[in-house]
Amino acid sequence: MEERFHFHTDDLHRKKTHRDSMLFLGGRDSARPPRTNSRLSIRHKRQASGDFLTGLPLRAAFESSLARHLKHGGTGRVALVMVDVMGLKEINDQYGFLAGDDMILAAAACLQKHGRGGRIIARIGGDEFGVLFVGVHASESAAHAADSLGRSRRLLGRGKTHSHRLTMHVGMAVSRANDSPRHLFERADESLRARR
Repeated sequence: MEERFHFHTDDLHRKKTHRDSMLFLGGRDSARPPRTNSRLSIRHKRQASGDFLTGLPLRAAFESSLARHLKHGGTGRVALVMVDVMGLKEINDQYGFLAGDDMILAAAACLQKHGRGGRIIARIGGDEFGVLFVGVHASESAAHAADSLGRSRRLLGRGKTHSHRLTMHVGMAVSRANDSPRHLFERADESLRARR
């Protein structure tokens, strides 16, 4: 359904139909089949679990997957690589948020290239990403990805008018007995900070 907005300097008017009101208030329009509301619910869940910019899962989905794999994976069979992209604030301040978005997309593409083999790659914060490795070779795969990302730690992103360079800091942690997601995140974060 198309919505129209009219912007005026002193007033905002929104044309709204009865159907818009019913959807907003959670009511059910008798002209609409009940399953449409469930389709909306599914779409909203997808939006809540996926980053609108990169298409990557967000932290909640990442942590859920991490917890599930830690529960069933065992010692050394789950590894976490964390990547912190440095310099986004400066790019946002100097060139605007669209340039910053271009850099986030460049970072996501770099992670997808160097994080192959990871079970899940996610945007876990504004400028932070995580890659989860699972299985017998999780620690080796994660170490290879962390090394590869570390070698390409200078990231070049091209916007419409400028090229921007960013630095990526990489940290890694491998699961231990009775690990929680929090403990694994803490160790990966310590590793990341030690490599700065």
